[in-house]
Amino acid sequence: MKSAIQERVDQGKSYEGAKAEVKADPDKDVKAADATNPLGANLTGEYGSIGYDDFDSSTSIASATYTFYDDNVSQKLRGDTVEFTYNGNEGRWTCETTAPAELVSGDCAVTVKE
Repeated sequence: MKSAIQERVDQGKSYEGAKAEVKADPDKDVKAADATNPLGANLTGEYGSIGYDDFDSSTSIASATYTFYDDNVSQKLRGDTVEFTYNGNEGRWTCETTAPAELVSGDCAVTVKE
């Protein structure tokens, strides 16, 4: 997801946001999602879903938010979010999370929300 966002921002190409509408599939023990997804990225995974906001090419800031499911994940992460923000002027990603800092990894600076 991050590479798709970064590529569009660096090219100055606007896009509409997408959010997975996550619901339990009654016929399977998996998550299903319905969303319009202009970046073509997978919005749902085993432990959560991701959505991204509209990006206007007149700015250089784009963001995406990953939300952990309330089930099938560690109790420490249930319902927590990680918001990734890309600044095209700086060529840098940052993130904020509601998850405990010791559980967060990746290539961005982490600010734990209070």
